[in-house]
Amino acid sequence: MLKKVILVLVVLFILLQFFQIDKSNPFSELSNDFFQIQNTPKELSATIEEACYDCHSYKTEFPWYTSVQPIAWWINHHINEGRDELNFSDWGNYSSDKKKKLSEECSEKIIQGKMPLSSYTYMHNIRIKDPKQRELLANYFSSLQFNTVRQEQEQEQEYE
Repeated sequence: MLKKVILVLVVLFILLQFFQIDKSNPFSELSNDFFQIQNTPKELSATIEEACYDCHSYKTEFPWYTSVQPIAWWINHHINEGRDELNFSDWGNYSSDKKKKLSEECSEKIIQGKMPLSSYTYMHNIRIKDPKQRELLANYFSSLQFNTVRQEQEQEQEYE
């Protein structure tokens, strides 16, 4: 009986491999990317890209284990959720109010250790594990300045 159960599980696992996730990244205008808009210091740019961009942009680099189901489905779900919450590739499309809110949330979640996910930092061995790096990154996000909606409207009227 145990042999039959194991055989069924193995066959099921093999069949699951035929249902792969889409690993293509959607097109996005480079001019909308966070780094094209914000004047980010080089050392922080590297950390943000390393710690955030896989789940929060259209520049996802899928590791080898995203070819193994059902792990890939779980990871793909996290990526889609991450992009829905914050997408650095679409930064230029966000209003100043939304950018301010997202920057504050980034700072809070980094300080609280909620982002990046501990499973991600473990699997990718990234630098943000260092508390000083977390603090530096959180301070950077909280220091970003944005125009208010009213200021944006005033600037648009000046150009008309």
